Amino acid sequence: MTSATAAQRGGTVLVDPSGYRCDRNLGDMAMLVAALSRLDAWMPGARVNLLTRDVERTSQVLPGVQPVDATGRDLWGSSHPICGYSAKRLPRPFGLVLEQVEGRIRRTSPGTFGALLKLARTFRGKDVDATLAIEELIKNATGLIVSGQGGINDEFYRHALGTLAILERAQRQGRPTLMFGQGIGPITNPKLKSRCREVLPKVDHICLRESQFGPPFLRSIGVPEEKFTVTGDDAIELSNSFASEEIGTGLGVNVRVARYSAVNALQVEEMGRQVTRFAAELDAPIIGLPVRRDCPPDDNTSIRELVKDVRGQVSLNDTVSTPEQLAEQVSRCRVVVTGSYHAGVFALSQGLPVVGVYAQEYYRQKFLGLAEMFPGGLTAVDIAADDAPQELGTALRSAWSMAEELRPRLLARASEQASAANRAFEACMQRFLPAQLIAC
Repeated sequence: MTSATAAQRGGTVLVDPSGYRCDRNLGDMAMLVAALSRLDAWMPGARVNLLTRDVERTSQVLPGVQPVDATGRDLWGSSHPICGYSAKRLPRPFGLVLEQVEGRIRRTSPGTFGALLKLARTFRGKDVDATLAIEELIKNATGLIVSGQGGINDEFYRHALGTLAILERAQRQGRPTLMFGQGIGPITNPKLKSRCREVLPKVDHICLRESQFGPPFLRSIGVPEEKFTVTGDDAIELSNSFASEEIGTGLGVNVRVARYSAVNALQVEEMGRQVTRFAAELDAPIIGLPVRRDCPPDDNTSIRELVKDVRGQVSLNDTVSTPEQLAEQVSRCRVVVTGSYHAGVFALSQGLPVVGVYAQEYYRQKFLGLAEMFPGGLTAVDIAADDAPQELGTALRSAWSMAEELRPRLLARASEQASAANRAFEACMQRFLPAQLIAC
């Protein structure tokens, strides 16, 4: 990356990552590490303020940043930041009118909004300083960046509204706004779609991590073609650097059991039967690839349930706690079967074919978008379908037999996307934020 000039040194940077418990999701952490690395190369010596819900832990994991309480960011995007839960007890028509009034005040008169919010929070005995800090940080900065995430969609509705609210606030203060490594959609919620239509066309540039779903959505809400670029996921470069010379021998496994994945216990049991049978046929060691950690149910718990009947070699490492350690686990694999999007990103980045399992639209789009970025490298299987057992078995056998043939092409695609992401970052910095910036 181009070294910074003297004019680009220093400055204040506010970073809003996709996950506010910074190391609970290693995919989120890998994207954050990429953002911080690029910012450090572009602005050495800059002060980096990182929004978080765990100030102490963030200080331990990322000693080079200044943790900032994320409470204010959440409230700026909430439906009733001033009236709070009392507004939800009103009849729906009155609640909707009140929501529109609060939203209008927030957008058009931030000073009045801040005063009312401070008064309401004080009355309810809530923290006031953290609530107003985000407004002050944006006011004193010269630009806004939303770093890599898949947060603007129906499944993470509240998070999406918060992101859009901060983008809008920065835009109204005349600050440049940039978004990197974004996975956008699916979005069917009318309010969320309306807010996207109001805010995203005014973003100076948006870098997307896939080309199948994000671009059509942005076009549909009026984002000009020249304002977005497809670069790939921001975690690719880190994992690609761990690719071994020789392909591994293991079957990497992950299953995501969470509200937003919709995968249930019966589907985990069926997936486990197929994985057990396949590993036994090939005498292949099974390697656990936990991405989501320290939040029940974490991936390690779900993986243990998945492989409980395996009689062969199983490697489940509960100490995997960094993106680098996860990448090392991936490097021991030949094929990866996963319910986690970022376990798939890590595998494909090291040239390994992936079988992605999903049970609802959010993950279907994530896996199909990733598949298009790595042609031939990922097969998506609907684990909720009647023919899921047969489809999963067929996909695993095909991936295993094609692994060595696919690897050079997948590694090349990973390298291309990592380079594209770095070029896009530099181009955006040079055009929109040549000196100081704020990253969200």
